[in-house]
Amino acid sequence: MAVMDPIYNTRILALAADIPFLGPLAEAEVEVAATSRICGSRLRLWACFAPDGTALARVGLEVKACALGQAATALIMPKLIGMPEAEISRARAAFAAMLKGDGPVPDVPLAELELFLPVRDLPARQGAVMLPFDAAMKAFAARRERQAAGRVSA
Repeated sequence: MAVMDPIYNTRILALAADIPFLGPLAEAEVEVAATSRICGSRLRLWACFAPDGTALARVGLEVKACALGQAATALIMPKLIGMPEAEISRARAAFAAMLKGDGPVPDVPLAELELFLPVRDLPARQGAVMLPFDAAMKAFAARRERQAAGRVSA
């Protein structure tokens, strides 16, 4: 367990204990779930979008994840509110590259993701910390599907 001790530091544990936006949104436009294939951590997301559909406006969350997945959700999800889909996609790619060791820590407003640098050494935990980005991207895809089916206005 010694290899994991630096990962579960007081900042991670504090974030995991203080996840915002918990609970479903009754007026959600879409509901999606993202699951880490390796560890089984899961994030359920209810989302409302900006009037033009280009950004998340409000979210509700149900988090069934390890402390790392919970901390990532607590840190990342508030920063995704109001962020355009293309920017979320770029941030997701930058974070994934950082975790794989192929890239630097993402820029502001996600520079705090440096907290997850130790996860580079634990590939089995990387899916858990990617959940907020994965769920957000699934929400945009679900909205597009609903729009194509005529269930969401343009």
